[in-house]
Amino acid sequence: KFKTFRTSRDEIVIEIADSLNPSMEAMEAERVVRALEERLVFRDDKIRAQEAPLPSMTYPAAVNLIIAGILRAASNVQDVEVRAFGSSANGFGDASSDVDVVLAATRTNLVQGLELGPNGLVDLAPRVLRKLERRLQMQGFKILQRILHARVPILKMSMVLPSGKALECDLSVNNLLPVFNTKLLKTYAEINPHVVDLVQTCKEWAKEHGVHGAARGHLSSYAFTLMVIFFLQIR
Repeated sequence: KFKTFRTSRDEIVIEIADSLNPSMEAMEAERVVRALEERLVFRDDKIRAQEAPLPSMTYPAAVNLIIAGILRAASNVQDVEVRAFGSSANGFGDASSDVDVVLAATRTNLVQGLELGPNGLVDLAPRVLRKLERRLQMQGFKILQRILHARVPILKMSMVLPSGKALECDLSVNNLLPVFNTKLLKTYAEINPHVVDLVQTCKEWAKEHGVHGAARGHLSSYAFTLMVIFFLQIR
């Protein structure tokens, strides 16, 4: 059976197996969405241990500086990893692209390494980001904005590079799916570098005509990138 739940944010289609409790069908849509988001964004330690390792990628020098600073700030967390994703890492960005980064570690290691206390698993990502703030500032980051109650909580930061330019970045916690998406897009860019030129041209056109940007109700850069790749695949 398929049930459709509509919220102010999304339309979610959920497959309900016969073995599941039928009472699930009566759950409010928002509770269903929140439960899905928790499972998608904040992985259980046992599940995380069975997942494929995060893909390795090469990044521009400026992105490597950002990653190194975050790793130093989170050095007390066992087996912590930091990956960049989005336009700054997938080969489709330009000099104006901000840096999106994710800090990845098991819940247990985050709670223990950052000394989050007995209630550390409650609202884990916001607590991790709050705890890291001072340590990040010690590594040269400036905190620009805290967006801690979003579906994916983030810290908006900036770091002054050796060149004197300030580079902005968004830090999230265990938001892992975009890392794999980034690896896929980077592979497309490496297979055919011409796709990068076409994507950038398409995005420039969209910005000039005021139809770019998810925050303004338009398609995101990621969506435009997928559309161009699909066009090239079927032409």
